[in-house]
Amino acid sequence: YDEIPGIYEHLADIYYAEGNKEKAYTFWKKALSTNGGIGYDKDNLIHSLLSYDLERGNIDEASKYVDQVIAIKDSIINVLRNDTIKDLQLRYDHEVEMNAANERMIRWQWVLGGLILLVLCLVGYILWKKHKTSLRQMEYDMQLSAFSHQTLELQMAITKAENQILELKSAESQNQAEIQRLEQVKEKARREMDEMEEKMRQWHDKEAEKIRKGVKLYDGIVKNEKAQTWTQEDYDAFIAFYEIGHYSTVKGFRREYTEITPRNMLYLILTDMGKTNEDISHILGIDLNSIRSIRHRLNNKKNED
Repeated sequence: YDEIPGIYEHLADIYYAEGNKEKAYTFWKKALSTNGGIGYDKDNLIHSLLSYDLERGNIDEASKYVDQVIAIKDSIINVLRNDTIKDLQLRYDHEVEMNAANERMIRWQWVLGGLILLVLCLVGYILWKKHKTSLRQMEYDMQLSAFSHQTLELQMAITKAENQILELKSAESQNQAEIQRLEQVKEKARREMDEMEEKMRQWHDKEAEKIRKGVKLYDGIVKNEKAQTWTQEDYDAFIAFYEIGHYSTVKGFRREYTEITPRNMLYLILTDMGKTNEDISHILGIDLNSIRSIRHRLNNKKNED
């Protein structure tokens, strides 16, 4: 179905091994003249033909095969040269790609490091907010516990009065005056309990509003906003909010100094927040000499013990 040079070459080798060199030569030439497709190696075939012609003295034919060998050699050299150039180009492209990949890896490492740092900051902020909320809730619970204790005492007084009334009602009529007195005690205790519950509700609403206001003022102080126009309520709200998150610090200020004013307390809190003298001067709207005066007055108000 098709002429294959490899088959011709094998047949020629068989004839040559059997001693039929002329027929082997014929098949070698057929194999050489047949198109064997890309990649067929004709080196051994040409070597066999060249050896046969040299053995027979066919110099002209041998010279043709020598020319083909030279052409093949040049072709191989060109292929090797092209392969070397391609190999160098591939190595260069590989190095460029590796450098680009390293740069991308470094950028992703920076991005990943930034994300990790951002997550750590976010976790720290959430923990800090939870800590502040727990301190604030603790303060509320303490106040509510105090109100609940007073309410319980009043309820016990009412119960005691009711029990005494029941005992006196079964006695003689001369105890009617005492019954009336106990009724008055009961009514008074009930009114006081109602007033206490109303005060507790008002205190809860007032403290919640006060804390919300303190949060806004604290955010402004963090941004170095001025506090020149603050009212007494503003000072109280800011100090109350800061005391929730820094209870021991504010308590230490009150224990360390006598007759400390809200403005002096604001100065101590600003220093505790890490504000510089320039920041404090800007926030309080005073010069540096006034800051030294505040510090001097605070030193004079320190408790000796």
